[in-house]
Amino acid sequence: MSRATGLQIPFELAFEHRVLFGVELLDAVTLERVYQGINVVAVGLKNRPYLNDGGLFVWRPEDASNLQRITIDPGLRPFELIEISAADMQGLPPERPLKTQELSPTISYPFASGTTGITGRLIEAAVADPTPVVGAAVFLQWQGDDSDWHDAPTISHTNINGDFAAVLRLLPTDVPTRVPNSNDISVRLGFSIGANHRHSNDEKIPIGRMTRPTPSKKLIFAWQDLTP
Repeated sequence: MSRATGLQIPFELAFEHRVLFGVELLDAVTLERVYQGINVVAVGLKNRPYLNDGGLFVWRPEDASNLQRITIDPGLRPFELIEISAADMQGLPPERPLKTQELSPTISYPFASGTTGITGRLIEAAVADPTPVVGAAVFLQWQGDDSDWHDAPTISHTNINGDFAAVLRLLPTDVPTRVPNSNDISVRLGFSIGANHRHSNDEKIPIGRMTRPTPSKKLIFAWQDLTP
């Protein structure tokens, strides 16, 4: 049985027995289903999940009122640790109680050719010995032909050094503004710390390639200099 996302696994095969719910994990860059090396725990439940033949984490029936959260620890895989709240697990359709969760890449992710994005660093202020901003949400915004800015669906977070990897996954219907006579598009980086939201100046990056720091363009962003 194929475990790649995009291939519809019949419900009766994905859930061979009556279950409480299941969790599907997708690589946010490729949208392929991931399961190897991932530790998934439902805090508050008695049972641990089992991995079915479709690559889904599935829990057997029990009282779900004690569920606090689901933790997803990627171990050595190049994804961010994530938690799904108990509230986010509410309202799943009883005929197919499946929660799909994308896993955002870290800077160690082996980005293949064809991936559009930026790796960089977020600091508090542009000083001689800058303090990194840890745990800030980061996402790309792309400018469409309508001149509006659109948020990319994948949200990453800065690590203990302030480093991040932000990726842009365009749908076939998305039409970004192209730089004339080039393969570049106009983007900017959105950053959030709690309820505070800011964005960078416009950047021109090539479609289908990760833009990384260079000696001439270090891609270091200072929170205090960003636009609210």
